[in-house]
Order: sequence, then C-alpha cells, then structure tokens
Amino acid sequence: MSRLAPAFPPDVAAALQQRSGTVTVRYTLAARYADALPPFDLVLMRTEYERVLASISLDTKRQLRFVRTGDPSEGARVARTDATPLLESGSHPWQIALTWDPDQIAVEAHASDA
Repeated sequence: MSRLAPAFPPDVAAALQQRSGTVTVRYTLAARYADALPPFDLVLMRTEYERVLASISLDTKRQLRFVRTGDPSEGARVARTDATPLLESGSHPWQIALTWDPDQIAVEAHASDA
C-alpha cells in the first residue's frame, strides 16, 4: 500500500482554492533523504481532492516544483526553483512561499533561519 504525501494545512489548502494569493508553509525533509534523494519525484505536500488541485514536490533534478490546476481556463501551471542550496546546507525546516494569480505562478524557498 502506498502512503500519500502530507496534505497542506487546512488554511493553506483553503487559500489555494482562491483565484490568487500568497501562502507560506514550513517543511522538513525526512531524515532518510539527507544523504540521497530517491530516483523519482518526491511529493512533499498536496491538496486533498478539491476543485483546485495543488502540490509541491522535489524532482530528480533537485528542483522544488509548485503545480496548481487553477480554473479550467488557466489549466495546470508549474513554477520551479532550485533546491540545491537547501539540500546541500542541510538546513531545516524550509520556508516555502507559493504565489499565484491568473497570470503568473511562483515558488521560493529558503531556510527558516535565513
């Protein structure tokens, strides 16, 4: 049986349903990935089954990826940022900022103590 990635906190999941917004989440990468990431994309957080689906994941190229489906007229959109500095520093937890509106989408991440 596969284990689902953690859901976004309820207030973040609710905000992600809005047409535009900015939210920040804290995330700590599991200790088992400290030395090596798995050879597949790792979903870090996701929405439950909602009107708007969203997720953040760490891909095999060490990119932190924010995907949001949005309104059907927007379609699925993706933003990426390089997570290499966070992974190499070993800093935890991470502060991940997600921003979206009908015209753009963005993700930023840094160590919480930065």
